[in-house]
Amino acid sequence: MLNPRAKKILALILGLTFLCAAILAIQMQTLRFMAQSVSDSMIRIAHHATSTTVSEGNFCGGIAAFQCPAGYTCKLDGAYPDAGGHCVKPDGTGSLRGQVVIGPNCPVERPGMPCPAPPEAYASREFLVLSSGQKKTITSFHADMSGNYIVSLPPGNYVIVSAKTGMGFMSKDLPVTVTIKSGETSTFNINIDTGIR
Repeated sequence: MLNPRAKKILALILGLTFLCAAILAIQMQTLRFMAQSVSDSMIRIAHHATSTTVSEGNFCGGIAAFQCPAGYTCKLDGAYPDAGGHCVKPDGTGSLRGQVVIGPNCPVERPGMPCPAPPEAYASREFLVLSSGQKKTITSFHADMSGNYIVSLPPGNYVIVSAKTGMGFMSKDLPVTVTIKSGETSTFNINIDTGIR
């Protein structure tokens, strides 16, 4: 026969065992859900990479910067770095895309020994698309972790500027006026001088 203290300890152990089992079951269910989500994403990416037919709705953009085939534009689902989207037939808008290069990133960089920009360097640099008179902000964008960007705009003339100015945000390329045409993609690359020497 167990004394009252031993009974309390046994009840506590049994309660903790049931609690641990419940937590483990929840974690297993979460892992199954995450595995299914990753599996679905991988299937979508694999389909995109191996697809020989083009249809509206294919994934584009994202961290891998998937491009849409000719005749389609990437309609992004957000205005943040690495935003993904879907390929759509042009709706009268055009696109501006390009590569942002940030550097130098280390003091005394040597030829043949680059010091790549960390992903957060791209996320911290925002660019504004202004009306041609520079009085109204139309939209903003960031480059993805590889330095690529794409933004959809109605046809017209726009001015691209850095959202911030000063050390680390300087560019001889900005401000610049770009012309967007319906159904076409214009390319403009931006070089940012970090000021590191």
